[in-house]
Amino acid sequence: MSTPSASPEDPSVDVFELSDRTPLQALAGAYADRLVLIRSRADAADLADNTALIASLERLCLRQDG
Repeated sequence: MSTPSASPEDPSVDVFELSDRTPLQALAGAYADRLVLIRSRADAADLADNTALIASLERLCLRQDG
């Protein structure tokens, strides 16, 4: 399984985010983490990191389905 290239436009997916999960499972986990961040009123930087992770995982999932 390849991960997205690391660049400001396409942050890489941390290998620990995938560990023993499929990219789709990691994406579901990232969405759940986002809800926790929102409920806890996390700062903008944490939300931005989560948003970047979700975007990378979405691209990875789309590539695998294509």
